[in-house]
Amino acid sequence: MEKILVSGDSWSNPNFKSKLNPDYKQTLTWPDLLKGNVTNVSSSGLDNVTIVNNALMSIYENKPDRVVLALSCWSRYSTPNYRMNPLFLFNVLAKRKYINNYEYDSIEFKRMLRHLAGMMDITLKEDDDIYGFVSHFIKDHIPMFVSNTCLALMNIIHICNHLKIKLHIFQTFKAWSCATDINNSRHIFEKEVISSDLFLDLYDGNADLIGYPWLKSAGGFTAEAQLNKKEDILGNGDGHPNENGHRKIGEWFNETYKDYEI
Repeated sequence: MEKILVSGDSWSNPNFKSKLNPDYKQTLTWPDLLKGNVTNVSSSGLDNVTIVNNALMSIYENKPDRVVLALSCWSRYSTPNYRMNPLFLFNVLAKRKYINNYEYDSIEFKRMLRHLAGMMDITLKEDDDIYGFVSHFIKDHIPMFVSNTCLALMNIIHICNHLKIKLHIFQTFKAWSCATDINNSRHIFEKEVISSDLFLDLYDGNADLIGYPWLKSAGGFTAEAQLNKKEDILGNGDGHPNENGHRKIGEWFNETYKDYEI
């Protein structure tokens, strides 16, 4: 039976626990439907570079025949160093603002925000809020996010090619979904992606890029496109696939790639 290595974030994590739906129990993830002996190193809250690096570390440990990368949304919005990550701060604030009976320490939040801004040489006015700061951060750092992810992907494409490992890469959901309403940040990201030589060069690598360029506006698609939001996604704003959604993603992948060595 073929050995398959899967690396991704919470959309692929069999141990995912929903904070917004604590009663939900994860019983099935899409990697469970892959036709082979699967090793899943996915973990919640990972950015793309870490997803790739986890796979690279596991390739030499597990010697897989096939690697499947399920990329996140490019934004690093929920990484372990969250206290130094403005996108995570924005995400937390947005959620807390709309959850009833949640005591929010606005003074502590503003202190953290101004400390972070100072370290990044960003001057905040008294009336500046998290939205203005995150908008500034995103616009200045999107090129870095794009280049870092592209370089990581080029690295694993090269290594898998050298080791003769089949490699599939797709993106789970649309980029910058955590910053939908901040000055069209997604459009800025899309413009950066399609104008990046690093990103465009990925297509010439020896890997199956499912849905490339992963932008609907450029004719691409993500795994999320396979799902019906009402039927396949957890409720209460959680945004993760339920069991039905995971089954659809797994069936979609198996239908796309039928060359498994069973």
